[in-house]
Amino acid sequence: MDIEFHYYMTHLIALRAGFKKEDARTIAYASQYTDDNDQPYRIDGADTPYVNFISQTSDITKPQEVRLSIYPVFHFCPGSADEVRMLSPEREDHRTNALTTIPDNGNARQILAEAVQSGNLYRIGIGTHMYADTFCHRDFTGSKDDFNWVRLAGFIGGIWSVIGPAIGHALAMYAPDVPSLIWEDTRLTAKDRIKKNKEQILKAAGNIFDFYCEYTKPGKNILSARRKLLGDLAAAIGEEGAEDSTKDARLANYKAVLDADFTEYEEDQWFDSAVERQIVGQTIGTPETRYTYLWKRDYRDSDWFAFQEAVKKHHEVAELIFRKTGIAIPSYDVDQSLAG
Repeated sequence: MDIEFHYYMTHLIALRAGFKKEDARTIAYASQYTDDNDQPYRIDGADTPYVNFISQTSDITKPQEVRLSIYPVFHFCPGSADEVRMLSPEREDHRTNALTTIPDNGNARQILAEAVQSGNLYRIGIGTHMYADTFCHRDFTGSKDDFNWVRLAGFIGGIWSVIGPAIGHALAMYAPDVPSLIWEDTRLTAKDRIKKNKEQILKAAGNIFDFYCEYTKPGKNILSARRKLLGDLAAAIGEEGAEDSTKDARLANYKAVLDADFTEYEEDQWFDSAVERQIVGQTIGTPETRYTYLWKRDYRDSDWFAFQEAVKKHHEVAELIFRKTGIAIPSYDVDQSLAG
């Protein structure tokens, strides 16, 4: 999923579930920023340098092997062994993989539930992102494995299937993320091969609304509010098809539904409010300008710092839950991430 779900739809879901306007925006921003938090920084200005964890690479079609631990934790949450065995669709090659992403799987539910119960808006946003991705990233793994090999239709799809990396859904490019898209997963047998993203997105939205309501306790008329939410989202997504030519129209539709509650997403807003960039003098005028980074005053009260701490907590919680269910993922290496 991309910004359409992670920011616009998540914003609406949180509002309809009863979160206050600013809290709903924080949840939605944290959800989308999970995709944009792709740069490791070493920030000075405190007692010790601060190093953040990244939660995405700069481009899903160019994933970096050195950072493989982030994919199952933030974007391809694997199901349990029983879920993988019982719920994986039949493949042409009859293979299974222990790291397969299963929609609404128990690990993802537990991670999101703990985030919601914590009341930490940043953790809720990150957990929402991870949970939502289990629906449209289904049947892929957050690892480098030819289990992820898929060939999209057309000349470009054929070329990319040869030269692209078999990490996550990189070979499927952005097909799993487009809300209105119907596409073919060539790994699967005929009965499961056609994937309809809109169906998955509406299932994810309804379930996330339920999670949120467990926290907000909005009172009566929850079922009617849920139906209204899903109806509004279905109308905003619009017609399904094999091509995506309506993204601008969908964005306008989300904004119209949000109306006065909508605030544009600005990727650098949180970072710029907390961190000051200073150019390294000897790099001025060179092809590779470098910066040092310093905390601004009161950085501990900033959204960016709170988000980064939530990323680390999410990673910790996910690793613990995976360990309990026998799932092994690569450890996060801060030094490698900074060098990667």
